[in-house]
Amino acid sequence: MLDMIGLRTSTDSRFLLRSNALPETASASVNYRIDFLSSVNATLSHAAKVLAPVVSSFNLTLDAFGTNPEVQERVVRLTSLDAVEPAPISPTEGPAWELIAGTGRHVFDNAIVGPSGMIGKLETISVHNLTHLNLVV
Repeated sequence: MLDMIGLRTSTDSRFLLRSNALPETASASVNYRIDFLSSVNATLSHAAKVLAPVVSSFNLTLDAFGTNPEVQERVVRLTSLDAVEPAPISPTEGPAWELIAGTGRHVFDNAIVGPSGMIGKLETISVHNLTHLNLVV
């Protein structure tokens, strides 16, 4: 269902190379917004799987997350920085849901309240606590 509405893992790539020179090193960063139904591990595994044949075709070694740390030359290192699991879809029952849905219905006449989720990193970190909220009512 989430795929049907366009919520799936997306990629944003950045490549850093110097112009008019053969660099000793080059780096690239990839920013993933991970599907609610996926995980950091699944996304990283997919990245390594896609990258492996490309790296091999250039006769380079892939060091995916420390698998070949001893290799120092002709190596492509794949690392992960600040990975955060996708936030769960908000609950549709229980005290947290009743409080938030009830507030929305009270403030906005005829409001239709539904579950949601956040895909940005900062928002995701915030939503983790909200979706597991234990309220005493």
